[in-house]
This record gives sequence, structure tokens and C-alpha cells, in this order.
Amino acid sequence: NPPRDGLVLNIPEKGMYYFRGGRFLRFYPMAVGRLGYLTPRGHFKVIDKAINPTWVPPRWANIKGSIGPGPDNPLGDRWIGLSSPRLGIHGTQSPYSIGDAISHGCLRMYPEMVRELYDGVQIGMPVRIEYETVKIGKDPDSGALLVVAFADVYKLSDPLKQADQLLRKV
Repeated sequence: NPPRDGLVLNIPEKGMYYFRGGRFLRFYPMAVGRLGYLTPRGHFKVIDKAINPTWVPPRWANIKGSIGPGPDNPLGDRWIGLSSPRLGIHGTQSPYSIGDAISHGCLRMYPEMVRELYDGVQIGMPVRIEYETVKIGKDPDSGALLVVAFADVYKLSDPLKQADQLLRKV
């Protein structure tokens, strides 16, 4: 159920789908929140954007002051703020972390990819964050069912059980 215009992130997949004008444009690999700092699920909107953002560390970080733009800023050089406190999509100074559950809840992207996304998203654009460990599709040419499963990173869903339930529906 993709949006006409917007983003859909699947936490177990550690990836985000970008839609414009009712068409799928691009898939982006992401880093998501680790255990203890889960990325929240739900419906959000883009509420702000910043180039070369300043990072204001949360209290738990035990860092005094803020960190301005540059190589020490964990947000990288782009910030796309979402309508949940302190939740956003941003670049990273640690590109090796992409594809892992390692952040403190935010959504990290490769620097070049977040720059591309930044230029395309608009304030008010919807962002859906979901948790699907299994997806089923149909090959348009052969009609064959295709099933893909992802690790249950937050221990919320049994992929085998979910696959069985979905296949029984189909």
C-alpha cells in the first residue's frame, strides 16, 4: 500500500522506499535503531530540513554543548526531521554502519544518498515506518509467488510464522 508521494521504511529490511507521483523511484539502504533505542513505528511527516545541521546531544549522551557542521557531527551534512521528537533521517560519518541496527533511533543513510533524497523530499511529505519481517509478491511475467524474509531485529515477529500466515492468505 504505497503512498502517492512519500517514504516507506521497513525496519527489519533496513531499507526505505521513495515514491513520487504514484511511482516507485528508489530504494535506500538504512541503519535503524538498536535494541534499547528502537526506531518508532507509525505514520509521520517531514517537518524540517537542514544542510550542515548542528547536533544537540540528548542528555543520555553526556556531551556538553552542541556539535556544529564538520567531520565530528554524527548527523553528517543533511538532516530531514520527522514529526516525532528527535527523530530524523540523516547522513553519517560512519557509512559502514548502514544496513545495521546501530543508531539511537534515527535513520542513517549513506552521505551521497541522503543528499539525493534531501533534494527530493518536501516539508509535509508522509513517512510510514513499519515492521514487516516477510513480504510476498507476484512475478508479473510468470505469476509465480515470491517470498522474502528479514531478520526480526527487535524480536517482535516470527518470520516463519508470518510467512506461513501470509502464504495461507494467498
